[in-house]
Amino acid sequence: MGVSLVVLVIIILALAWMRHDVTVRVQDIEQSRSMLSLRIRSLEVFSVLKNQSAEARQYSSIIERKMPRKDELVNFPKTLERIAEAHNITSEFSFNAEIAPMDGSPGAITFTLVLSGEYSSITAFLYEFNGISYVVVFDTFDMVRTSEAFRGTFQGRVFYR
Repeated sequence: MGVSLVVLVIIILALAWMRHDVTVRVQDIEQSRSMLSLRIRSLEVFSVLKNQSAEARQYSSIIERKMPRKDELVNFPKTLERIAEAHNITSEFSFNAEIAPMDGSPGAITFTLVLSGEYSSITAFLYEFNGISYVVVFDTFDMVRTSEAFRGTFQGRVFYR
């Protein structure tokens, strides 16, 4: 009976060690699978980004061509005045504040533009304005009918590289 008890204890210890060893190996396999899954996902994201970078370069060159250098913005008010005169509109323009470029984003200068004239002339101005070679965002727009004409006040930003 002493030998049987020793054999039984050895078998129980061997099973406990094997169970622990199997648990450790299962955890290692699960961790390896997680790492493999993460690497596969990283490769998928990298592939998508690589494909999109070519497309982004294409759009970036378009934006670069359309976005002037800061010193070229001196022509911006002249362009607006020329369009306003072509549509028989009086215009007042002023640059306000500069927003410096940061971390690859373009710089901008805020401006105020006031237009006075017939409604159809102002809409024609805006239609032609849409085709100018500047990147502009209007932040606010207010159109008021006065006794003689319409008055549009625009506040926006013109971007530069």
